[in-house]
Order: sequence, then structure tokens, then C-alpha cells
Amino acid sequence: MVNNIAKLFWLLIVLLIISACTNKPQNYWVLKAEPSSISHAAEKGNSAILILLSNLGNKRTDHNSDSLLKEVTARHERAPIMISSIANEHGVAMGITSGRLRNPDNAPPDWALRYIQLCQTDNWKDETIVFDLKEKVGLLKPVAAQKTCLSCHGPVESFPPELKAKIIRMFPNDKATGYKNGELIGFIWAEVIK
Repeated sequence: MVNNIAKLFWLLIVLLIISACTNKPQNYWVLKAEPSSISHAAEKGNSAILILLSNLGNKRTDHNSDSLLKEVTARHERAPIMISSIANEHGVAMGITSGRLRNPDNAPPDWALRYIQLCQTDNWKDETIVFDLKEKVGLLKPVAAQKTCLSCHGPVESFPPELKAKIIRMFPNDKATGYKNGELIGFIWAEVIK
């Protein structure tokens, strides 16, 4: 009898663990399918995300080693300023993140972490997701790697030695390399008060 109770107990524990590992985050929708009670906040956040996305997408034309070294430093310095400026202008909190971080300062907000982990497969969709966070609305916009991203986020063996050394110096725990064109490289997130 005690043996059966112990087996039942462990079976219950295993089922709870499996359930916790397979459940998707609750209360989220694809943008434009969210409840009307949060659609205004979702649109506000999406506007800020689209502006940041267009600014992050500014293309480089010169890909020589010196310009790449300067670009890594410039993006590291410029990105937080640009994000803060757009966030303040739109009255949102926002940032960039990934399942494979280069900069630990870009860790995802807690509410986004589970969804980001679920997207670290080839099955992600290019859809902005809206989360109901009770007092706020959260948004996640997936970002696909473009050819211009790959000069610093592509296969490490393709980097000039000086660039590889600089990235290692600036980001010793870098995990944001090895991407291919079109792969999910990260997300832009936003939080908006309802």
C-alpha cells in the first residue's frame, strides 16, 4: 500500500513537471487579435516597436574590418540611447532581447522569457505577440537576421580576427553568433500601461 502511494506521488510529480514545461504562457494574442480592452495600448507599443525596428535596420554599406570594429562600438553605445529616446517619446518601456544574448543588459523581461524560449526553434512566426500583464500590456516583435546582421552575428569563423577579439573583449559571454540569414535573431519588446 505504501509502495503504491509512493509510486502515485512520484507519478503526480512527473506529470506536474511535464505540464509546467509544456504549457505556453497564458493571456497572449497575435497583434490585432487581442481583446478590445487592450488594443489601444497594444497599438501604442507597436508604433514604438516599428520605429525602433526601422532605426535598427539602418544598413551599412562599408564592410571592411575597420568599419566593422567601429560599428560594433557605435551600436553598443547608440542602441540604449536610441531605445530610451523612442520609449520616452511614445510613453512606453522597451528594449531588445534574444534567446541567445550578446549583452546581458538585454535580458528579456520576466513576462517574455517563456515565450522567447518557446520560439528558439525553426517554428517561430513573424508575428507581434500581445500579452495581458494585468496593469500593463506587453508586446514581443520577432526580428529575423538580415545579411547586414551577419557581419557581427554570423558564423564566428567568418569574422576578421580584430572583430572577433573586440567582441570577446566587450562581451565575454557572447552567445549571439552563428546566425544565418532569415533566422530568428531576437525580439523587440515593449510594455505599455493600460
